[in-house]
Amino acid sequence: MSNTRTTTAGRLSLGSLKRNSARGLAAVTMVAAATAGLAGTALAHTNADAPSRHERHVAHLEHVRHTEHVRHVEHLRHVAHLNHIANQDVAAAGVGNTAPTTTTAATATAATTAAGSDYVLPIEGSYTLTASFAQAGSNWANTHSGQDFAVPTGTPIHTVTSGEVVFAGWDDSYGNNVIIQGEDGKYILYGHLNSLGASVGQQVSAGDVIGLSGSTGNSTGPHLHFEVRTTPTYGSAVDPVAYLASHGVTV
Repeated sequence: MSNTRTTTAGRLSLGSLKRNSARGLAAVTMVAAATAGLAGTALAHTNADAPSRHERHVAHLEHVRHTEHVRHVEHLRHVAHLNHIANQDVAAAGVGNTAPTTTTAATATAATTAAGSDYVLPIEGSYTLTASFAQAGSNWANTHSGQDFAVPTGTPIHTVTSGEVVFAGWDDSYGNNVIIQGEDGKYILYGHLNSLGASVGQQVSAGDVIGLSGSTGNSTGPHLHFEVRTTPTYGSAVDPVAYLASHGVTV
């Protein structure tokens, strides 16, 4: 009899244990579900606060624009400083009252025009004349369309006359270049520049610095390609040396 009671009690205890385990498991399951729900809510909230791909792209573009603006402003300040120095040098030398001077046809010293003239040379200081207008050679598809002034990279380039900037940018042939329509209607191109110091729509005066010489585009060395056109596009070039001579400037 006692063995039977003990076995029954043991069975009752085992059943109670199973029921208690089931209750505990249910409680753990409820806690886990609640925790998962809270975690999901937190994750959804975090994802909602994170910037979208579009927002990140817009922020990146704004950063790039700001960086480019800062660089452009610094560049314009540098060019303005060069203009100031060039004007001081001209005033100190009194070149406005001197006659144009040259040495040989191959090597020359930059000459200014007589007092009262509206035209100047594009280079101040020493330069070497290299490829001339209408010269034939393997470097060009046809003949050479301008006059080349060989100068070291970074030499200030001056406008030869007053006018409006109609182009300032890149071209595969001319590299960095500036085109200015003069008051006489001609279009004057300054090519292969290392850096630009002018922008489209800008009004310039004779002698203003519009960039620094270089060797960009289809170029074999640092120089200024000086070209005069009757239209803003390629194919209408005229002799630039004769053009300057017609305005009292000797190259």
